[in-house]
Amino acid sequence: PDRERRDDPPPRRDAPPRGRQGGLAVSSEAIGEDGRLRARHTCDGDGTPPPLEWEAGPDGTVEYALAIWHEAPDRLKTYWVVHGIPADVRSIPAGGGDVGTVGLNDKGRPGYDPPCSRGPGVKTYHVTVWALAAPARLPPRGASREALLEAIRGITLAEGTLSFDYERQGEE
Repeated sequence: PDRERRDDPPPRRDAPPRGRQGGLAVSSEAIGEDGRLRARHTCDGDGTPPPLEWEAGPDGTVEYALAIWHEAPDRLKTYWVVHGIPADVRSIPAGGGDVGTVGLNDKGRPGYDPPCSRGPGVKTYHVTVWALAAPARLPPRGASREALLEAIRGITLAEGTLSFDYERQGEE
């Protein structure tokens, strides 16, 4: 899949990779020029949540939500859900910081579950950020990606997805 729209200028060498899909540009310094997530943010490293940045949503944005996810052959997996991010916030630092409300990953736990792909080969992951016209009505700790998508239906003003790759170190 294309990482950027064809009319976007090529990324500067000193700029983090950016993705734009649906009108909101998303970027991360945790993704190298090769489009791969740095090991620190995976199970091959210390599993620290990656830093994320996004451009301002359109007028009327009252909060943001985000999810890191991956389409596995058997199902869609979720690694991180954060909602209730204030409208004046445009980034999350490495480690996640204290921004928004953390939802449930695919293991049913709140927090970041670092990618740890099984099997050989490169896998593609995505981080999607949504600009919302109203607060997502979700439980404080217990929102899955599916619950988030249901809650933001009809209140999403814009969204952007940044795709990146990861391959287990030492995997054949």
